[in-house]
Amino acid sequence: MNKTEMAQLLTIASAIDNRKLSPEAVEAWHMVIGDIDIEVAVEAVKQHFDTSTEYLIPNHIRVLATKIVKHREAMERRAKLDAFIEMRDRVLELEWQKVLADPTADRTKLESLSRGEWKDEWATGMEIEK
Repeated sequence: MNKTEMAQLLTIASAIDNRKLSPEAVEAWHMVIGDIDIEVAVEAVKQHFDTSTEYLIPNHIRVLATKIVKHREAMERRAKLDAFIEMRDRVLELEWQKVLADPTADRTKLESLSRGEWKDEWATGMEIEK
């Protein structure tokens, strides 16, 4: 965040805890947590005041911002995994329809994919963390 955004963040905090704002405070806070995205920092301030009676310091924002970012990343990974699973299931369904329509078709590979052995076959190169 830039220094203007830092001043806005400290203004939010001061409205809650009556801290005194100064250009020096903005500069000092910016030096410590200026690398945090303003949206994430505002969410961290909200979470802090929702869950704590401690006087807000930069480390509180850093710790909460890290948790917020990790949670968002986990949600993004989960959404990608869900989309992949949905696509895989749809492809399997279509492949089974083809096999069922052709009684002479070789079902061996499709049966192994249905049992979960699809990971190496279809997910090569796709890194999804749980």
